[in-house]
Amino acid sequence: MKTDVEEKNIVVKMSLRPSTIKRIEVLRRNSGNDNRSQLVSNAIEITEALSAYIHSGAKIYIEKKDGTKELLNIEGI
Repeated sequence: MKTDVEEKNIVVKMSLRPSTIKRIEVLRRNSGNDNRSQLVSNAIEITEALSAYIHSGAKIYIEKKDGTKELLNIEGI
């Protein structure tokens, strides 16, 4: 028998710099997603995945339109 576990949302108040709010707005426009909470949640999930790969010894590259590849370097990961 399958059991559905309902996750309850927790309200979190955050103080963000204006530059961070601007970045969230750019992401909102680019993704078409108006839900800021979902954008932040997605960003955390992506960061967590990248961190796991990097900490396991992997390197992550970005391939540009011209075919050149550049190592992705994110401070703090």
